[in-house]
Amino acid sequence: SQFDTSQVERVLSQITDLATGKPIHGIERALLRQDFDYVNDIGYKTAIHLDPNNPDSPKKIIKDMTDDEIKGLINHCRQVVRNDATPDQKHEARLLYVALIREAYYRSPPEEHKDPNYIVPYSTQIISILNTLRLGTNSISEIQTGQGKTIISGLNAAMMHLEGHTVDVCTSNMALADEGLK
Repeated sequence: SQFDTSQVERVLSQITDLATGKPIHGIERALLRQDFDYVNDIGYKTAIHLDPNNPDSPKKIIKDMTDDEIKGLINHCRQVVRNDATPDQKHEARLLYVALIREAYYRSPPEEHKDPNYIVPYSTQIISILNTLRLGTNSISEIQTGQGKTIISGLNAAMMHLEGHTVDVCTSNMALADEGLK
């Protein structure tokens, strides 16, 4: 399931600072867990305003939103991140964007859901993206084989696009390139 949390603690406990070789600090793990829980909650159980600028606007859970409602919120995130907003407002918009692109990934393309190998971003990939957001810099994550580097690359590209950057994704592995296009 796209909202599975069974591996979150394991993934968080295994994150290591590659510069020091030591696990990340407890507060960093707690902040990542907080961000992950928020992304998950607005995805499947906590309703949010369809127009975040209007406290009287209707509320919905992301998984219950129409494609147009998701597109509207993606545009909102883009405006907040690219304009003069506070760091906290930008962080919240980025978290909302992660939840929205995860849902969009889950929905597209519908014919792929019939493929038993079709996967959606799960905790390892979401936490990798959230860790990159927390670091606030260009970073490199060491991801084990089979943990979804192709998905993480796509999610990172989407996050960079949100920030207004032009993004090119390259690989030397044609099998992975074909997989990423599906």
